Amino acid sequence: MIASVRSIRALAMSAALGCLLTALSSQIQADIVFPSKSGITNVVELGVDNTGQTDVTDTLQNIFQSENQARVIYFPKGTYLVSGMLRGITVPRGTTCRGAIFVGESRTETVIRLKDNTWPTPNYDPTTDKPGRTTAIDQIVLNTGDCTNTTFESSLKNMTINTGSGNAGAIGVVFTASNSGMMSNVDIVSEDGTGNVGLALTGKENGPGHVRNVRVDGFSYGCVAGASVVMSMNSIVLENSTTAGFYNRWRTFVDSMVIRTDGAPAIQTHNNSQFLLVNGWLSGGDGSTPAIEERNAGFYRNITASGFSKAIQVFSGGSEPAPSGNTIDEYATHGTYGKWFSPGTSMNLPIKYPPYQEWDPDTSNWASLEQFQNTGFGFQKSGDELWNEALATGKPNLVIPFGKSYELGDTLRINGHIERLVGTTGSLSGTTILIEDGTADVITVELVQAPIVVRTGRTVILERAYKNIYLEGTGEVYINDLLGELRVRNPEQKVWIRKFNEEYHDGFRINSGQVWILGYKSEGVNINGIVRSGGICEVLGFLNYEVGQNEPYHGGMFEINDGHLSLASFTQVLHNATANNLWVKETRGSESRNFTTPQGQTGGALYTGFDPASIPGTAAKKGNTRPGGAVPGIQIRTLGNYRVGYTLDHASSVKVNLLDTKGRLVGSFRSSGMVSAGNHFADFSGPLPSGTLLAEIIT
Repeated sequence: MIASVRSIRALAMSAALGCLLTALSSQIQADIVFPSKSGITNVVELGVDNTGQTDVTDTLQNIFQSENQARVIYFPKGTYLVSGMLRGITVPRGTTCRGAIFVGESRTETVIRLKDNTWPTPNYDPTTDKPGRTTAIDQIVLNTGDCTNTTFESSLKNMTINTGSGNAGAIGVVFTASNSGMMSNVDIVSEDGTGNVGLALTGKENGPGHVRNVRVDGFSYGCVAGASVVMSMNSIVLENSTTAGFYNRWRTFVDSMVIRTDGAPAIQTHNNSQFLLVNGWLSGGDGSTPAIEERNAGFYRNITASGFSKAIQVFSGGSEPAPSGNTIDEYATHGTYGKWFSPGTSMNLPIKYPPYQEWDPDTSNWASLEQFQNTGFGFQKSGDELWNEALATGKPNLVIPFGKSYELGDTLRINGHIERLVGTTGSLSGTTILIEDGTADVITVELVQAPIVVRTGRTVILERAYKNIYLEGTGEVYINDLLGELRVRNPEQKVWIRKFNEEYHDGFRINSGQVWILGYKSEGVNINGIVRSGGICEVLGFLNYEVGQNEPYHGGMFEINDGHLSLASFTQVLHNATANNLWVKETRGSESRNFTTPQGQTGGALYTGFDPASIPGTAAKKGNTRPGGAVPGIQIRTLGNYRVGYTLDHASSVKVNLLDTKGRLVGSFRSSGMVSAGNHFADFSGPLPSGTLLAEIIT
């Protein structure tokens, strides 16, 4: 009998070659194709060559800078040859400079490629050049745009950036997002393995933003993170880095990262940085250096290193002794705090990923609201009329197009046959989206500007949600890139959030239920989070960003009222403001205790405001395994022998199944006996089918 099916951080690698071949826990999508009247700019329809034979740098740049362009810039399959930097939107949109949304049709077959021998010499050094300097250099293939702190909703999705050969000075991508924005399903490769930096998160006042499912191969530095605010990342693969896999300058929070270097350290942190990593597989060192070189404030959990002298060495900044071996169960450089409980570790809630929901490339299954607008009589239909006509088609996928604002009734109900509602930055005015029960097991709402209420037992995926979210259902909810408030009101609700920015709102109020957050940023004097009445919340990475404060704080940054909160890697940044040293007010029954930091101390590594015996399904409660499901998306690129990584909370027998996207079994592994707690691999002999596979772990 299956006791539990765990969501794992999985990777596939060639056992014979010993090299990483795939993205980790990545949601590899099918081809993205939009229906007519979706409000997008299709670059090929505007005459851009996609054969790779013509330099299209100037043509693309003119499109990007046009005031008449749509926000979503769409690249059909093909190769787009460039010889200079492509820079995203810098044209003001009203009072702001909202970012471009770059979308490719195919992650592997939509390629922006730099001409060979264009930039043979580097002019950027991440160890000496401060974050923000990438705005002043031009050896970048794609700079998504940098308008200081107003690059709102910037996005890069589903394509490959190739820096060609003979381009040792090339930076693949500089991704900048302000308050909201996401980069996902992107490969960045250097053909000859000599590129400078694969991914640079170094724009001025970068963050909060979210980066997920990104693979970088063949650069001196795989990723350089310098977000002055916050950058949340998950499912990152960095291969064949020759100087460092990941170099962190400021505040970065990562869940699930695979790094394979070519004799170099896996991770280096700057002496002014804040870094958090949970679930890391690090390999490829020369045996003499540590995998992680920590120089300030770090939090690490569930890390395995091979080929290095040890997993971590703290050169400066840490007050706690570091683990000496090649694994890290959990380590906080500056120790832990607790007023009622002292479990010694973080809450360690189950980490799950959204179920795989393939984008439907058949446009006959899509409808755009604007398709029904032409009446032939010179008048405009109401938003309600357009919505009802779109629903009447019976099509499962609907689009809210760019440049349109639809007036609808107070409540827009999503039930019945709807599976996906996608905005291309159009808006729904005066309405709240209510997600109810329907025929589809999974419902996705992406980039739709409206408050959302979830009142269903279905699984709900919210992508780039830029209004308030109210959760009153019993199913699982996955939120990637949230700007607004969160309210959780049902004890059966389970929520996973990657990047949460409350931006002068009231943050989260968890009256019950269970919430896991990777990367949370607050701004303003309000209470950032309240957990009540048995509610459970784990925050991995928090920043209080205070600018020009002109009134007293309304209380502690967090309040616990007979609830449970785990807060790892927390700090505050002040611009013409005073510090709030009251981090947590924790009340049990009628007694309250305050957690404060001394004047001048800007944060801490871990606060444990929870009773371990009250947290279900975690490593803190002995004898339980974490619940879970199939991990979306191991993309097997070639045939051969493969390896899946998994982690156990405690000793157990293990069965690992490989499934295709239709749920058909294509491979299986069973342990010969009990497997100890920790990180392990399951090896599969080929041949296996190419394409996307899912890994299912059964304990």
